[in-house]
Amino acid sequence: MLTRLFEGSVDRQSVLLALALTVVVAWIAALLVQRLAGAGLHALGRDRLAESATHFHGPVRLLGSGTFLLVFGVLLFPAFQIVGLHPRTGIDLRSLAEWMFDRGLHVLLIVILAFLSASFGAFLTNAWISHKNLGEVTVKPCATCPNCVCKPLLGGPRCGCPQ
Repeated sequence: MLTRLFEGSVDRQSVLLALALTVVVAWIAALLVQRLAGAGLHALGRDRLAESATHFHGPVRLLGSGTFLLVFGVLLFPAFQIVGLHPRTGIDLRSLAEWMFDRGLHVLLIVILAFLSASFGAFLTNAWISHKNLGEVTVKPCATCPNCVCKPLLGGPRCGCPQ
């Protein structure tokens, strides 16, 4: 069966070594993406998003699974070539290396710049919102309503008290 997948002689230990190394690398990449995505979602929804919520873990697991499958699929055949096997199909190690240092660096630069611009935009938005709400932070009890807490909004209380 292995002779249909590879040219020449096939060593089962080499196949298992390539599979094991590819699974480990893909698992580490998926774990890293899950941690980064979890940290990003936590930073975006600081107070509104609980880490135990299902809407928090769903996208993180989806990104991790997708990353695992992508990295495993891309690196499997080059791993076979590294251990000395010659697969009949798949991505050639040389073409993968050429793409990585030619177009791959451009893609990586675009992803990094997009992440930085989104982070900077979120930072500016949060700073603007906290600056706009600075006048509403002051809380003082209402003199006429003992159960009411008035927050000044445009120079007056929200509850309609005559204060």
